[in-house]
Amino acid sequence: MLCCLKRIEADIREVGRMVEADGSCLDVLQQTRTIQQALNQVNALMLRNYLDTCMAVAMQASDLDARASAIAALVKVFEVVNEL
Repeated sequence: MLCCLKRIEADIREVGRMVEADGSCLDVLQQTRTIQQALNQVNALMLRNYLDTCMAVAMQASDLDARASAIAALVKVFEVVNEL
């Protein structure tokens, strides 16, 4: 995942250079769309990791408060994603 984030960081720097050089608006838009798609992939990977680790552990716990807390955190994630 870190390699994906570093690639996104490099792409963002490239967009900055494009803007500074008065690059084509369409080229900038295409690049930012590519960055957004890459960020969406990182978000999906993070969510999958959360579900496979934190959520799985919480659901196996006998503590109902831990389960409720994990579910509330997951709902919050979906609320934030839907705001985008």
